[in-house]
Order: sequence, then structure tokens, then C-alpha cells
Amino acid sequence: MPQLTVEGVGVYRVPAGKRLVNALVDECKIDQLHVCGGHAQCTTCQVFFAAGEPPLMRPAERRALASMMLLGHRGMRLSCQVTCDRDMTVRVFSRLEGSGRETAGPRPSDSFEMDPAPIDALQTPSLPPEEHRPPEVHIGFAGNARTICDKAGGPTGPGGIDEVPATPPRSPARTRIPHCAIEAFMPTHVTGETSDRGSQRDRPATPDQPFYRPTIRPPVPVLTILDDGSLEIGEDIRIRSPSVSIGRSGGDVVLQLDATISGQHAEIRRIDGESGPQWVLTDLKSINGTFVRVSSADIVESTIFIMGSRRYRLEGLPPPSDEEGDDTSSNTNEALSGPAIGSHPVLVDLNKRSNGIRHVLRTSSVTIGNASGACDIVIDDPLLAPYHATICRNNEGEWQVFASQSCNGVWVNIDSIMLAPLCYFQCGEQQFRFAIP
Repeated sequence: MPQLTVEGVGVYRVPAGKRLVNALVDECKIDQLHVCGGHAQCTTCQVFFAAGEPPLMRPAERRALASMMLLGHRGMRLSCQVTCDRDMTVRVFSRLEGSGRETAGPRPSDSFEMDPAPIDALQTPSLPPEEHRPPEVHIGFAGNARTICDKAGGPTGPGGIDEVPATPPRSPARTRIPHCAIEAFMPTHVTGETSDRGSQRDRPATPDQPFYRPTIRPPVPVLTILDDGSLEIGEDIRIRSPSVSIGRSGGDVVLQLDATISGQHAEIRRIDGESGPQWVLTDLKSINGTFVRVSSADIVESTIFIMGSRRYRLEGLPPPSDEEGDDTSSNTNEALSGPAIGSHPVLVDLNKRSNGIRHVLRTSSVTIGNASGACDIVIDDPLLAPYHATICRNNEGEWQVFASQSCNGVWVNIDSIMLAPLCYFQCGEQQFRFAIP
């Protein structure tokens, strides 16, 4: 039977071939979240592999990790898509306790829908060679002539353009307007209502008949200036230009009443990549920084992250070393004068009112939460969850922060980052949601 080691919990023997998420619940007695029931849709079952990460990955897991921009992060996997077929060492940080949910989710089935494949074999298939693609023909109007343009081979006809004289306009006396009965309806799959007559013609929108979507023009992203205390409701702005800037005194989105926002604070810009258009968020050298909500992030000396209502920095990071052992003594909250105690890094509270309270990280993995939890570092902050985040050191000696399921999350400062199809970021004290329908 494979050996499953859960850091900070224990070592267990689990049945070979069992789903990792079920093994964590059954054998390890851990309240691991699995909200979607093992279908790789919610990503709440994330774990971090410290050792024994499987070399195979199912397509559903790959799509889910790619949507969260976690694909390629070594060790980050979905426990609902992993089979216990070898000895493993994992770090669990997404648990029911402190998540605000009533249940961890429906139990995943014991069988999988698809077999895993080597990770390198799950790349997105490339387009066929240029010479084997059918030409794309675009029809438009230039002046008083119809222009037919072959995208693959360039404009057609003499000089690159076939000009067909446009139909001369008719005089008002000869113009005949055809009769059209304009259809007015409310899609039934939106309203849940049906027509009195009940014919198919009166119900043009059904679950099997989706609405029209453009195939050439990329989708229009929606930037939402979130209302205070909400991650859903706010003022929606459709991004129909290549870039949108945010600031207090200038830009496309102006927030004059937030003194923590710089005059020119951040910018969202579209770039054209091989896989299609992408949107990049860039901080414009603002005073207070631009932050994105993360599930995990690497920590360096310049990293500032927000947990609850406060900002923190990890100071005194030692150089990476695989030989350094861990001191098993407990973490304590201490007021210190130096950046670190010996080789231990220090989590520094940057809030001016806290007078720079420092928390020494004496082990390679520490949990952070409020007073109602049983974490290594307890912080008196009502906006923290009982089990809010984990800061740990990986096998390469690099430090990382992992967010647990919570209302307020973990936010990390960025210089520039590719935005996911659904993500959140913060400028000053204003939070935003970015979504591509």
C-alpha cells in the first residue's frame, strides 16, 4: 500500500488506486474541500506536493489549473484528479474549517472519467501548417466599391482589389421598403417564462440553442468596480479598446475620492499572442502598489501581501539550502529589533498602528489565522479566517504563500501579470473584478 505523508498531520497507509482526495478524508481524517464533487471544476481540492508528485495528469485537471494560471507551478495539483499509486508527501491548505462553507462538498466517486496522460502530451494542439489551411475571405466596403480580400493571399484582382460597382441608389420615388415584422421576445432560458401560444417560434432561445457569439472578434472583457464588501456587485465597464488605465486624476477609470490611488495607478492592456489575445495588468509605479488575489505565490524580499486588513512582508529570507534542518520549536509572536533571528525569516506587519509587530517563522511551514483558530501564528484581525493562509519553504529553499478558502483571501503586489479569465485585483483600497464572458 502506498504511504501518504501529510505535512504537519501524520503518515498513513492508503489503498492503491484510491483518489487522493478520498484518502485525505477517509484515512487521514482531514476536512479537505471538494466542492464540485471531484469533477475538477471548483479547484478547492488543491494540494501541494513536496515529494512524489505523479508524472501523469488528466485533461480535466490541466484545464482547471490553466484557468487558475497554476499550470506549470511545480507541486500544485488537484487532489480529486490524483490517484494514490506511489509514496507521496503533500501539504494540505484548503480545508472546510475557516472556509465559511457548511459542508466540504459531495463525495467524489471512486472511478475516474478519463485516464491520465503524460503532462507533456497534454499541450494544446497547434494549428495545421499555413499551406494546408483554407483561405479566409473577408468582405467589406471601401468607398463606392465592394472589396473582396483574401486574408491568406492578400487582396485579389488587379492591384490587389476587385472593385465591383455598387448598385446605384434608387430615387425616393422608386424606393420600395420591404415589409418586416420585427420580433420582440424575452429568451425563455433567461427568464424561465414561456409564451402563451407555446409554439417553437415563440421560444427561440433554449438550452440546446445558445445565443450568437462572434467568431472573429475576441470577446469583450468586463471590468467591475466592486461595491464595498462585495466580490460580485459593482459598476461594470466593457473594455472595447486595446487598453484601459486606472487613476485618481487621469485615465479611463478615475476614482478621485480614493486618496490611496496614485494619479496614474495601473493599466490593463491587450496583447496578441500565439494562442490569441491576452490581457496584462501593469502597475504604473504607483505609491501603494497594485495587488492581485492569489491562491499561491512565491515570496521574495520585495513581496508585499495583504491578509485581512493588513499588509505584510517577509524579511530576512536566508539563501536556499537543502541541507538546513528545521527547528521544531513553536512559533511565537515577538517584538524584535532585527530583520531576522538567526536564520529564521520574520513576517513583519507593515501597518503603522501595529508598530511593526514581527512573527518569527521557526519552522518550514506555518499557518496563519485569527484567534478562533489553532494556527501557528495567531493575529487579532476580524477580517482573517480562523485558518487563513500557510507560509512554507519548498525543497529548493524558496518561500511561498498558499491561501485557504476565505472571504477576504490573500493579495500579492505585482509589477505586471497576465490576467486570468476571472480574477480580482486591488488598487489603493478599491477592488476590481476582471472577467471574460
